[in-house]
Amino acid sequence: MSAIYKIILSVLVCGLALFAGYKLFRILNEKIRDSETGWQLLGYSVLLFVTCAALFFGSFLVIALVYSFLGDTV
Repeated sequence: MSAIYKIILSVLVCGLALFAGYKLFRILNEKIRDSETGWQLLGYSVLLFVTCAALFFGSFLVIALVYSFLGDTV
């Protein structure tokens, strides 16, 4: 039964990460388009890259922690 929980939680975490990434991309891409100076463009681009990277690695960390937690309970 633990494998089913792992699959469900993995799909849930991946789905939430995809949804959050999509929302972040939409918001920051709009700010990039509306940038008036080069510094704003650079700042929002770096912010977009950093937030997407943090979301990517954070979701893998959460999946690893869920796997280790569910592995210990069985």
